[in-house]
Amino acid sequence: MINQKAILIKELKNEKEWKEAYPVMKQLRTHLDEDQFLQLIQEAAQKEDIQQVQQVSKASWNYAYEGIIPFEIQESFLKFAYNDEMMQKRFL
Repeated sequence: MINQKAILIKELKNEKEWKEAYPVMKQLRTHLDEDQFLQLIQEAAQKEDIQQVQQVSKASWNYAYEGIIPFEIQESFLKFAYNDEMMQKRFL
């Protein structure tokens, strides 16, 4: 007989939801306390935010300045202004 229990998988979007998920994570990662778990989640979220900002910036710059600023100059500026190191400084 197959267990017909439904499994719900959802994205956790805020600290309250992260804390609610900690008891399950503790079973899987017994070495993590709640503070360590929250720190890992926040770091991962920040990396995702940085990547999204970089993608939006590139698309909007290329669209807004097409025919005004040569593409190569836009790309050079974007690589300088929106690289991972610069974005991390902005997010801190």
